[in-house]
Amino acid sequence: MPLPGLSICTGVSSACDAYERWRVRQEQSLDVIDELHRWLNTQRARVPEGSATAEAIDYSLRRWAALTRFLHDGRLPLDNNWLFAASLRAGQRAAAIMSLIQSAKLNGHDPHA
Repeated sequence: MPLPGLSICTGVSSACDAYERWRVRQEQSLDVIDELHRWLNTQRARVPEGSATAEAIDYSLRRWAALTRFLHDGRLPLDNNWLFAASLRAGQRAAAIMSLIQSAKLNGHDPHA
């Protein structure tokens, strides 16, 4: 399902401050996301239980709050560019660095200090 409202919103709001991104997302993305949620629920009712498609839709619906968090916080990006490393080795390095940072946070340290 194409989501053109999200790509338009991303382009318009990428250079704005957090409040402006939040405002634009509320105006432009909220309806798109609501439509996506309805579409996922409709499709889920049509696919067989236990199928790969059902599992993928269920995964999205179970994580709906996390997937839509960007609508309520303009500081959050719409995408995660960490997923697109230039090479396998770069991706492995990025994963190792992120693991170290998160481990430090979990242990009460400020990894950016």
